[in-house]
Amino acid sequence: MHHYTVLAVSRSRSEHALCLADATAGICHVARATASVPAVGAQLLGSAPALGFGLLLGATTDQFFRVIFEQVHCSEDEASRSLYGAMQPLGG
Repeated sequence: MHHYTVLAVSRSRSEHALCLADATAGICHVARATASVPAVGAQLLGSAPALGFGLLLGATTDQFFRVIFEQVHCSEDEASRSLYGAMQPLGG
């Protein structure tokens, strides 16, 4: 079971991109929320990241979040560029 923390959420009109810090692997991932969007700082649990669909569980809320992993095993700088198109500081 991997433990994730939501470092940032980039919202546009139709999409919500997430930067997830993976405490298990010590690296970041970028995913798109397909429905519900977790808050920045939320602790999530789920399987190992892989490109494509995933299901994450709120560690304290028991709420499920469907995501699409678009970038796995990246640095915070790479994740920031994916979310914002330029380097910006991420939470955490």
